Amino acid sequence: MSYKVIIVGCGNISRVWIKECMAIDGIEIVGFVDLSPEAVQRTKDHFGLECKNWGDLEQAIRESEADVVIDVTVPQAHLEVGLTALNNGCHLWSEKPMAQTMDAAQQLVEAARMNNRIHAVMQNRRHLSSIQATHGHLWAGDLGAISTLNADFYLGIHFSGPGRNHGERDFRDSMEHVLLLDMAIHTFDQARYLLGSDPVSVICHEYNPRESWYDHGASAMAIFEMSDGSVFNYRGSWSAKGRQTSWHAEWHAICENGSLDWDGQEKLVKERFNGEPGFQEHSDRTELPEPTAIEHESHGGWIREVVKAMDEGRTPHTVGYDNIKSLAMVHGAIESAEKGQRIDISKRYEHAFH
Repeated sequence: MSYKVIIVGCGNISRVWIKECMAIDGIEIVGFVDLSPEAVQRTKDHFGLECKNWGDLEQAIRESEADVVIDVTVPQAHLEVGLTALNNGCHLWSEKPMAQTMDAAQQLVEAARMNNRIHAVMQNRRHLSSIQATHGHLWAGDLGAISTLNADFYLGIHFSGPGRNHGERDFRDSMEHVLLLDMAIHTFDQARYLLGSDPVSVICHEYNPRESWYDHGASAMAIFEMSDGSVFNYRGSWSAKGRQTSWHAEWHAICENGSLDWDGQEKLVKERFNGEPGFQEHSDRTELPEPTAIEHESHGGWIREVVKAMDEGRTPHTVGYDNIKSLAMVHGAIESAEKGQRIDISKRYEHAFH
């Protein structure tokens, strides 16, 4: 099948999408929508594209006869862009997060259902050879069911760094709940993928460490109860000093018969209980081979999976009505941090789970 695509938004991330779309047979970029004609022209010049640009998405869809809208705007624009796309007959492929609030996300889920359109949300972390290998080892059966999954995400990121005008601050520097809102969705969605289960409840403590250069909440710790009975522990920071983890976090899974460690990059270590009696448990340690590289990783892998699913008439695995459960983890954690209490996610956002 072939798809006529409109790109909405010409920020830096749009170039990642455009590059991958141009490499896929069957995808034709037919236009751009952005409030800045200059930004559109720079993007078109960069890729040698001759397609048209509009200031109005509804007009663009009508005149271009587009099938798909790719939304790479800022999160606060996702609801308006998404509803316009879905209500005008287009499928919607969107950058994360799917919306800024749970209510907005639910509106998009309902619009996709009412219009019988696919709304797929970018979760590029699922398309890494290393996480797919980790998933494979966890679900191979020899370690048994997962009881506990721990993720550590510690990076010191200066968004107001080189390339900024003197004194200019990135929006994240003053953003409330900056770690949870801007980044944690990736790690939370990875946890859902590795566990194969959904959140039930969360208790979260958010804080701004003394060494932080952010105005609010650069660090957080959260404990999630999951629907399969497991517990997911998250510890993270945007302002970490010293040793840095992978952008994909560092992971430790404790299972019935052993454990699995993934450094977020290429190193995987399995320790399996060896059955020997004694005062303390003992296990055999195995450093697993580096994951076999997959042909298309990250954004490229995700886009190809969505295209393949649509061609085959099946649902992409990060479709909106499923991805809203990862977003519920974000907003559940924020609500818990604000109220200082455990939040029952499955009841608080019950509409998102049915």
